[in-house]
Amino acid sequence: MAFQTKDFVSIVAGMVNQMRAATTRITDFRIGSAARTLVEGPAIEIDELYQQFVNGVVEAIPAALYLSLGFDRLPPAAAVGAVVFSVPMAAVTPVVIPAGVQVSTADGLKTYETLTTVTIAPGFTSAIAGIRATGVGTAFNAGVGDIVTVVAAPAGVTVINEAPVTSGRDIESDDARRIRFLEYIASLSRGPLASIEYGATLAALTDINGIATERVLEARAVEQYRISGSRPLGYVDVYVYNGGSGASAGLVTRAQQLLDGYTDGSTPVAGYKAAGVQCTAIGAVLRSVPLTVVLRMVNDELTAAQQASLAAELAAAISAVRIGGTLYQAALAAAAFRVRGILNFRATNLLVDLVPEFGEKLVIGAVTYTVQV
Repeated sequence: MAFQTKDFVSIVAGMVNQMRAATTRITDFRIGSAARTLVEGPAIEIDELYQQFVNGVVEAIPAALYLSLGFDRLPPAAAVGAVVFSVPMAAVTPVVIPAGVQVSTADGLKTYETLTTVTIAPGFTSAIAGIRATGVGTAFNAGVGDIVTVVAAPAGVTVINEAPVTSGRDIESDDARRIRFLEYIASLSRGPLASIEYGATLAALTDINGIATERVLEARAVEQYRISGSRPLGYVDVYVYNGGSGASAGLVTRAQQLLDGYTDGSTPVAGYKAAGVQCTAIGAVLRSVPLTVVLRMVNDELTAAQQASLAAELAAAISAVRIGGTLYQAALAAAAFRVRGILNFRATNLLVDLVPEFGEKLVIGAVTYTVQV
């Protein structure tokens, strides 16, 4: 017989029925009577015991599953991305920006370090460098153009991030771990698209200390045969995104290795694709989405705090769209209305839902604001 819980009313009713069956000397069991009050006290405690027992079982089941499968909660991670170092005129001699140079946001609250030494070669005005946050968590994520300060660099060198930095991660939440666990279970039968996408998200690059310098934050597997017929059956394109600049060649190579399978020393490691299926890992192409926003505000004014909150909400809404997924106008409006004080919102340059190409990852571009009075 399955275990069933009882609520307070059922517990009291059962105890009253037992008393009626045991004696005829007590006849008043109305609410407020002495006899009923005597059984309601223990019934409250029994009801609470039932609820605690059920809650304990509900919490223990996933904990036991995670523990038995070694499915630990993901730790917080530092944000990684890329910045562009520039000089006002074409360099005459090489301009070297060494590894470890710190850059930051204008307020200095978010700092990052360059991962490698880069050089602005003679005849050029810029060079791209990978960066990693000096702390962990989503607090170090940054929007386009937020990183603008060089703490120490050759004279005349400026910096800016042309793509958002979104790969910072807090300690994994219960909901996020549950979703990842379901994806893991789906990946156990190697071959389906869900398995291929999960395998690609395991790709990461680390430095000599084992610290991740880049990892796949999102993957999208596409069977072109089913969509456009442009490729034969059995070919799957897997687009990967690192949460910042798209994906480096090294990260794409690592994702390809995980999909195909490889040998770790003398131990073969199975890939995530089925035998005979040709998977091709491809770095996602960033597509900037500029917005021209027209607002109506409660006080006919957009404060700096409201603008910052709106920019963050819009960036999050666009970032939430999967690689190659559609950006719906309703999603932008819903994000905007989460900011207090906004009465009406329109993105006048986005008259229809935006449908990107396969392999394109949408990121927020420049945003201009107009307040209608």
